[in-house]
Amino acid sequence: MSFQSTRLTKKEREYRVDVISNILKKTKADFVMFSEHVLKSKDDLYTINENVGQKHITALFELSESIGLKGNRLYLIQML
Repeated sequence: MSFQSTRLTKKEREYRVDVISNILKKTKADFVMFSEHVLKSKDDLYTINENVGQKHITALFELSESIGLKGNRLYLIQML
């Protein structure tokens, strides 16, 4: 699955977070990696972590740096 990388409305962001949360809930994998910028902020990471709940899975996300630094940052979240 891929998403367009354009400015997102609040509804579109929420949809992405829901889709990614559902992928993580339903997969049988222990590790999932999302490339590019499927999420737009660190807040989305917190929401996904809350949505997935008690499942044991690790996910890697790439986000644009939002504090004025150049480049992207990788975020590894472990849901336990």
